Amino acid sequence: MSHGGLKRIPTTLRSQSPLRSHFHTSVICSQKTTTATATAKPIRHVHLFLTFDCFGTLYTPHPAVNDQYFTYLQNLPNPPQNLPSAATIGTQLRGAFKHMATRHPNYNKQLLKPPLTGAYICANEKDQKRVRESLSQWWAALIQMAIHPAQLSLEEVQGLIERFNGKEAYGVYPDVVPTLQRLQKLSNTPELLQKQLLVGSEGNGNEGNIKVSLSFGVLSNSDPRVFTILESLGLLEYFPDNHQIYLSYDMGVDKPDPAAFKYVASAVHSSVATKLIAAEEAETAEAAEAAEAAEAEAGDKRKENKSISEIVFMHIGDELEKDQRGAARVPGWSGVFVDRRTKVEEKEEKKKKKKGGKDQRVEEDSHARRVLGQSLFHVSDAEQKAQGGGGGGNGNHDKVKEELAEGRYVVGDLMGLEGVIVEYLRRVIYK
Repeated sequence: MSHGGLKRIPTTLRSQSPLRSHFHTSVICSQKTTTATATAKPIRHVHLFLTFDCFGTLYTPHPAVNDQYFTYLQNLPNPPQNLPSAATIGTQLRGAFKHMATRHPNYNKQLLKPPLTGAYICANEKDQKRVRESLSQWWAALIQMAIHPAQLSLEEVQGLIERFNGKEAYGVYPDVVPTLQRLQKLSNTPELLQKQLLVGSEGNGNEGNIKVSLSFGVLSNSDPRVFTILESLGLLEYFPDNHQIYLSYDMGVDKPDPAAFKYVASAVHSSVATKLIAAEEAETAEAAEAAEAAEAEAGDKRKENKSISEIVFMHIGDELEKDQRGAARVPGWSGVFVDRRTKVEEKEEKKKKKKGGKDQRVEEDSHARRVLGQSLFHVSDAEQKAQGGGGGGNGNHDKVKEELAEGRYVVGDLMGLEGVIVEYLRRVIYK
C-alpha cells in the first residue's frame, strides 16, 4: 500500500528495529535509480499513547459512596423505614455490584433492541437516549439491592442516580489537573519531551534521528456516564477527542483482559498512524531533496531514505491487577500503578516519628532507588505484599529492576508520571 509515493519496508527490515510494537507504521522512500546516489540518515518517530483509568485515578467519590447513599436517604422529605446503616449499605453495595455484573453483565447493553452498534459517543441522539434509560434501570436495580430492606420510589432512586452522574458526588485529586495540563503541553510541543530524553542519557549515537510525540485518552471499566462526570468535573476539556475515550461498555470487555488493551491499540494505531504518515511524508521529501543535491558529489552511492514510525502504549490506573499488570502483559504496553494509599500511609507514619528520628526502612527504600537512579519510582507496600515480598533495601532494589524490565511502574501520585514517561521512552528507543 503506498502513501504519496511511499511504500512499506519489507518485514525483514522492520524486524531490525529494537522493541518493535505490534502496532506500527513503516514507510520508505521510493528508490530512484541513478548512477550516483547518497544516503540520508534514518529517522525514527516513536509516538506514545497514554490511557488513564477514571474512578480512583482521576476522581474519587467524596465522601464514600455508601455514606452518600445513607445521607441522601436520611435527608429525603419522607425517609424510608428500615433504613440500614452506612456500613451495611457498603457491604450490600459490594454484593449488589458483583451480582449485577454477573447476572446482568455490561450494564445490560445486550438487551438493547435494536442493538447499539459502535461506540455510544458515535450514536445518534435517539440511540443515546435509549442507552441512558437502560443504564438508569440497571443502576436502579443495584441501588434497591444496596439499601435493602428500605425501599425508594422510582423518582427517589432517579435522584440518587443523577447525583452520581456529576460533580456533586466526586472530587478530583489535586495532582490530576496539573498533570493533564503538563501532558497537554508536551503533546502540543513535542520538542520539550525530545529535550528531556537527551538529558542525562548516553543514547546510542542516533539521537539526532529520533523524534517523539505523545497523546492521551481514557480507558475505563465503566459506562457512558463517564462523559458527563468528566465534563462536570472540568476534565473533559483535556480529552477533546471523545473517540479517544474507551469504555468497557463500548468494547464489550473489561480490563485486565488483554482484548481491552488490544482494542485500544488497534483503534489508536489507525488514527495516530495516519497523522504520522503525513508528517513523515513531509520529512521524507526534505530528506530526498538533500540527498539529490548531494548526488553529484557522492559518486555512485545508492540513495535510500528510511523513516520508521511506531506507537507504544502506557496505561495509568489505581488497581494493581487490572491496570498495571493487565497492561504490562500485552505486547507494546506498559503499566503504571498509582498507589496513593501507600503514599498517604507513609506520610502519616513519618508524622508520628519524633523530630530528627530516622526510619531505617524508608532510608533503605530510598537508597535502593538511588542506586538505580530511579528516585521517581515509588515502590509500594501494596506491591510488595501482592508479590509476597517484604521491606528492605536489597529486595526493593531487585523489585524496581524487575518492574522496569517488565514495563511495570509504581508512582505515589500523578506528579511522578512525567519522569516515568521519559524513562520508558528511553528504554524503548535506546535498548
